[in-house]
Amino acid sequence: MKVTIRNEMLPVVILSIITVIVCFFSNFKTAKVILGFPFILLFPGYTLTALLFPKAGDLRSLERLVFSFGLSITVVPMLCMALNYTPWGIRLYSVVLTVLLFISVMAGLAWKRRIGLPKDERLQLCFEITISWSKLTKGQKILYVSLLGAVFLLMGTFCYVVSNPKGSENFTEFYILGQGGMAADYPKEMDLGEEDEVTVGIVNHENKKINYRMEVRMGDEVIQIISPITLKHGEKWEQPVIFRPNASGENVKVEFALFKEGQGEKEPYRKLHLWMDVKGYD
Repeated sequence: MKVTIRNEMLPVVILSIITVIVCFFSNFKTAKVILGFPFILLFPGYTLTALLFPKAGDLRSLERLVFSFGLSITVVPMLCMALNYTPWGIRLYSVVLTVLLFISVMAGLAWKRRIGLPKDERLQLCFEITISWSKLTKGQKILYVSLLGAVFLLMGTFCYVVSNPKGSENFTEFYILGQGGMAADYPKEMDLGEEDEVTVGIVNHENKKINYRMEVRMGDEVIQIISPITLKHGEKWEQPVIFRPNASGENVKVEFALFKEGQGEKEPYRKLHLWMDVKGYD
């Protein structure tokens, strides 16, 4: 049986779109890895190779495959470097969408160039299956079944390892940012009755949805409670938190206490603090 694919660019683009959808809207890690591998390491280089070498005789199959991987490894980092100088920066969404755009544009240009060639010079992917099960010997049948079983076993093992990585730690990022959104330039002095603010960030790496509660404390008094803060795995909450001192003094401790649903109410899950000098009324 012979299978011929005259326009492989269409399934490449469709698979790339599916990969982006899975990446953004699915928590199935195995699917992300399986789809992400060709999306990053094969498709960008393959579509670019198809654009540069549109004729069937330009490259042999192995050479085309090597070019595809090699160009992918070159192109994707270059796209990331370019993104670093844009307002979007190097983020998951920006990188994935940029790679999708590159694949789609290269695929479209490659297909346009290919259809401009004579039909007998156009690249086609051909797969020919010549094995007849009835003509195989008993030993050959056992060999093929064993190989097929080994492939499924390896795929199952791979999926299990990806879905249940050993040593993965469940934790929550909890941090404070000062002026300019940096981990520096925190407020150190303020007057009694005045307000000041810092940016507080929470990132959920607990592998499940978590409801958080945050308390802002000065001395022994809770001056503000922010609740609920509900985050799915991988989601981030980063907001300015305004506080006003309730007493003057030197080295006043401003504490940010984070509580996690299901955790005990007495001890915070995470704690951060600042030391400030609060001037009284003159």
